[in-house]
Amino acid sequence: MVQDMARLQEWVEFKGIEAGLGQHGVDSLIHEVAVGHLTAENVATAFLKRFYRRWLDEVYALDPVLRDFRIDDHEQTIATFRNADRNFVRSAHQRIRARLLDDPNRPHIGLLNVPSSSELGILMRQSTRKRGLMSIRRLFRAIPSVLQRLKPCVMMSPLAVSTFLDSEQLRFDVVIFDEASQVRPFDAIGAIYRGRQLIVAGDKEQLPPTRFFDRLDSQEDVESSEDSEEIDNKLADFDSILDKCESLAMPRKRLRWHYRSRRESLIAFSNHHFYGNELVTFPSVLDVDGCSAVRLHHVPMGRWLAGDGGGYNPVEASETAQCVVEHFETHPDLEGDGRRSLGVITFNQRQQTAVLDELEKIRKARPELEDHFSDSVSEKLIVRNLENVQGDERDYIILSVGYGRDMAGKFAMRFGPLNHEKGERRLNVAITRARHGVILVSSVRADDIDLTRTQSRGAQLLRAYLDFADRGPKAIREQIIDSGDGENDSPFEYEVEQALLRLGLKCRRQVGCSGFRIDLALVHPEREGRYLLGIECDGATYHSSRTARDRDRLRQQVLERLGWRICRVWSTDWVRDPERQIKRIMLAYEEELKRVDSWQAPISHAFVPDEPKEIHEEQPVLRNRDPNEVALVSGSYSSIEDVPNNILREVISGLLRRVGQTSREQLVKSVARELGFQRTGKKIQERVESTIDKMAARGDLTNNDEGLLSVG
Repeated sequence: MVQDMARLQEWVEFKGIEAGLGQHGVDSLIHEVAVGHLTAENVATAFLKRFYRRWLDEVYALDPVLRDFRIDDHEQTIATFRNADRNFVRSAHQRIRARLLDDPNRPHIGLLNVPSSSELGILMRQSTRKRGLMSIRRLFRAIPSVLQRLKPCVMMSPLAVSTFLDSEQLRFDVVIFDEASQVRPFDAIGAIYRGRQLIVAGDKEQLPPTRFFDRLDSQEDVESSEDSEEIDNKLADFDSILDKCESLAMPRKRLRWHYRSRRESLIAFSNHHFYGNELVTFPSVLDVDGCSAVRLHHVPMGRWLAGDGGGYNPVEASETAQCVVEHFETHPDLEGDGRRSLGVITFNQRQQTAVLDELEKIRKARPELEDHFSDSVSEKLIVRNLENVQGDERDYIILSVGYGRDMAGKFAMRFGPLNHEKGERRLNVAITRARHGVILVSSVRADDIDLTRTQSRGAQLLRAYLDFADRGPKAIREQIIDSGDGENDSPFEYEVEQALLRLGLKCRRQVGCSGFRIDLALVHPEREGRYLLGIECDGATYHSSRTARDRDRLRQQVLERLGWRICRVWSTDWVRDPERQIKRIMLAYEEELKRVDSWQAPISHAFVPDEPKEIHEEQPVLRNRDPNEVALVSGSYSSIEDVPNNILREVISGLLRRVGQTSREQLVKSVARELGFQRTGKKIQERVESTIDKMAARGDLTNNDEGLLSVG
């Protein structure tokens, strides 16, 4: 006892702590430590666990949404929403079509008493003629209102707008420019002038309007020209309508989701160097440990030859053609899921011709490959150059650089249009045409390009892309290609990850290389180049989506079309029963492992947006007839005096809306027929003309320079 007196102070402190804990109702923890149920080191953790559990029980009691949350019910709700949203999008065209056909004023050939001078009369008369037809320009000028009611949406090039739309009455609610980076402002003015609103869609980092091939009929990619200032003047790109709109500080909206590339490495380079890493891209199941879909095919013996019509590299052209053959042999299917389309892009026009010549030799030598060159296959083989490839895309792209050392072993550091201002945009266009993979055929490597000899941004980025294709993801900074080593967004994700690691699974976190990442991904146990299962937790990534469509349908739809199977873990159910959630994950993992290992047909990598089914004209569409239409043609009036003023005005305006502008004389006759009168007597003519004059005075009708009446 005397020996324990030295510890008396400790005992007093202990009793004081026990009393303090008792005041807060947690003195049971002391008892559990005393009897050996808890160690002193685990007291704080045990306390926090019990505190949070009681706090959650209290929150659940107060919030019926959390209390009644069941994973099966919630996922069924999401599935119902997905189906409803998908059907809503698919049926949009049907709703628009039905609305247009329901319009009682829509012109149609079944109308009776169509005045020959009216717009509809002119159109019907022209449609039956075999000779002496009006030009399109004259016809459109004669039928402006009927044209727009028949075709409320018109798709034309800027040049076609100026050529064919020669009428002040042809105005549009909205004018939309696509690929606006290639539209010159003076070409766009004619279309802009005809619209009340303007939407300009384009990518300023892609090909601008150019006169590269307009001015250089005979050239050696301009490398042999003697005056660089003269070259710049000849090759200078124009500003586009997109550039002009940006300079005017018009409101801008960036479309950030990137769909074309089925592998992130296909867009990672451009996302970093051109778009400031702002594009939202989606990882593929093949994007493990930074595996790249871009590879370099080096042609060390390739030599650049000068010549009439431009320089070219015949050895590289031959190698490029052989790569085409290898692709056809690797992907022999001409149709179906196994088909993979192919495109070839060269960096100058003369190299394009050289590749085509080599392919022609192969076709003659190997006729069994002829079907792959057929125009009848979907997405046939294309061979383009930098200046005309924008707008095209294929599953695989072969890029032929062409430029390299000459026969004396000298490298001139001239890269044609890439060397000039905005030339790097051409490179961006070329390297973003592929969905599944790119083969970069080049006679030089990145180290061969000496940046001290050129200030061109195009040359700098070409060197960087050669390095990227040669060395793979490690050539790009770690923020571009992420191998799955990011930090967890929340403790919840960490708990799920640790539970999976304890089961011996290979788990990667924050998979992806853009703003969107998959929380956790399980790697195939034997094929480390493939992910098996993506796991998303309802954490920061899930909450960041602003709409249910993005969060619960489109994002997962895109991932599934890139080969992913996604398993979602809900924090509410994880807290209640983590073992059950782990079993769900393991079940999905084992099912996917079995599917992959049994070589079942892979999930389609082709992103196909929700497309409407084809609507054939013979399909019946219910039309609601104008309730006044039957009464107006029923012939129930015995004299013109019996026709109420409001009915007469409706007949006049309705007739003009249906048949378009027409002459006064023929309008009077058609109104009389519409009212059921067989002859147009003096009284009828005076009454109708008087009503027309009153309507014109009020602004309900207008009279153009040619004396034709139309609805005001």
